[in-house]
Amino acid sequence: MLIAGMEELQNDLAFPGDNGTDEAPSFLWKGATIPCIPSTETRGTMLEIGGKVLEITLTLRVLRKHFITADSTLITMDSTLYTMDNDTPTPVAGKKLTFRGRTYRIANAGEDAARAFFKLDLVDANSGR
Repeated sequence: MLIAGMEELQNDLAFPGDNGTDEAPSFLWKGATIPCIPSTETRGTMLEIGGKVLEITLTLRVLRKHFITADSTLITMDSTLYTMDNDTPTPVAGKKLTFRGRTYRIANAGEDAARAFFKLDLVDANSGR
């Protein structure tokens, strides 16, 4: 139910794209476009990481299914069927991503209790340096 609700929210947030179709909000991670739900609920929250104070600029919620999982590795070579996780590693703190043309650094990456989605707290890419 949680996943279905998040997918519905992503569709509700869709906007007209350049190609004439609606596009859900997304970010660029390791060369892949990942749909997400942007939120400013934690904007302005200050985090202290390694003695540096960082201010959260944006939070993204992302369904877990968009990333590599350790338990899904079916590869079939004897037919035309070839399935395997995409080559998209799980986002981690300290790495950068691009959302709406702006680069951010992930300050905190966590997942919900049901392990359905990740919550990515983003800061300015150059903050805390």
